[in-house]
Amino acid sequence: MKTRIRRFRQLVATLTRHQTGRHHYPPELRQEAVAIARTTPQPVSRTARELGIPEFTLHSWLRAAPAGLRPVALAPPPVPISASSLVLVTAAGFRVEGLDVSSAAALLKALS
Repeated sequence: MKTRIRRFRQLVATLTRHQTGRHHYPPELRQEAVAIARTTPQPVSRTARELGIPEFTLHSWLRAAPAGLRPVALAPPPVPISASSLVLVTAAGFRVEGLDVSSAAALLKALS
C-alpha cells in the first residue's frame, strides 16, 4: 500500500507542478485515489493527506464514484458470562462481573 501511495503522490506532483489555482486530475488518477481510500481502514482525511490531495476533493470523488464495499474489522465475540455469576452496573456506569450471590449481597450491603 505504501508504494501505491508513493507512486500516486509522485504522479500528483508531476501533474500539478506547473499549475496554479485549481488542479485538473485525470479520471484514472481519481479512480486510483478512490480505490486507495476504499481499501484502507484509516479516515478519509488521513488518506487524502497521504495522497497529497485536498480532503474535500477526495470526499467529492468518493461521493461521485459508484458505491463499493469497504473492508471492516470484526470485533471478537463477547466472552459469555456463566449463568451462576451476576453482573452489577452502577448508576455511574461502573460494571462488576463474576460475582456469586453471596458476594453480590455483601458488596451491596457494604455500598449502602
